[in-house]
Amino acid sequence: MMIRKNLFSSLTVAMASATLLFFSACHKDKKPTPGEIAAQTAKSYYDELIAGHDDAFIKNTYFPYKIPDSYRDQLETNIKMFMGQQKEEHQGVKKVDIISAKADTIRKTADVFLRLHYGDGTKEEIAVPMVLVKKRWMMK
Repeated sequence: MMIRKNLFSSLTVAMASATLLFFSACHKDKKPTPGEIAAQTAKSYYDELIAGHDDAFIKNTYFPYKIPDSYRDQLETNIKMFMGQQKEEHQGVKKVDIISAKADTIRKTADVFLRLHYGDGTKEEIAVPMVLVKKRWMMK
């Protein structure tokens, strides 16, 4: 009788453990794909731009070499002009959404598609090419 009781309790514990393992595996958070990570990263860079952080936007653009300060200044000027033009023509960019993304893990690149929402209600879809540099997604 004692052996039967121990066997029953062992089986019960084993089944409970298996059930718990099964449900925990089913409910684990899904690990994001490289494309999803690239998309979230691109969106965050555009959120920085909308917030007026032009310098952060430029710092997250990949250049395979160190660019001269004069070129960086020119990029900042161009970004300010672009955002000013968007404000004048469309009441500014108000938010950005992710449409989709596809990553090529061998080439360490991704194509991210974002939708810009303007203050006047218009929307624009843009493509943002990304590259993975030292485990960090950057805009090309």
